[in-house]
Amino acid sequence: MRLRRKASLLLCTLALTTTGCSSKLAYEEIQRNQTQACPTLPKDAYEQCMQSHNRSYEQYRREREELLDESAE
Repeated sequence: MRLRRKASLLLCTLALTTTGCSSKLAYEEIQRNQTQACPTLPKDAYEQCMQSHNRSYEQYRREREELLDESAE
């Protein structure tokens, strides 16, 4: 599973450098790839997996900006 994530991140990075994808598209593609692995997990782990990858790009961006602002202070 870790190898699959690394491969997904590598492909996404490659896509970003060759096609100029936006951060939002890259984020959504990574989320989609990670949720594809969830159905292979036991029920409890599946639910946790799906919840952990259920954050929108806008929510992610806001939380990231808040953390960056806090660390800059």
